[in-house]
Amino acid sequence: MPKVLRISDCLTGADVENTVRNLLVNLGFDAHLTGKEDRGIDIIASKTVDGKAYKFYIRCKFWNTTVGMEPIQEAFTDCYYFGNEGTPVVITNNRVTVEARQYARKLGVEITGKAEFEEISHSYKKGG
Repeated sequence: MPKVLRISDCLTGADVENTVRNLLVNLGFDAHLTGKEDRGIDIIASKTVDGKAYKFYIRCKFWNTTVGMEPIQEAFTDCYYFGNEGTPVVITNNRVTVEARQYARKLGVEITGKAEFEEISHSYKKGG
């Protein structure tokens, strides 16, 4: 299996974006970085499972502090910019406040903090 970096090993926002993208590709997603004109969305990922298509608009946040509600709101808005054909997602290298998690739940934004991402990476490495 290809090596998947831990999000805690990332030193820059670009490292986080590439780590997330690489994990998604290794999990069978069609995932690509959006580039400089991303309007906040860093990765668009899609996958069909049992005939059902899934699409995700992912905003990666490399922050030195706990993540609050702002990236949640931005991901929600950015998803609409791209046509609202999928699920907005925020993935961060840090913790997420309880308020931000509650806000995300109400808006339908998926959020993955450092601990959840590390768990996903660890599970992938073990073949899960």
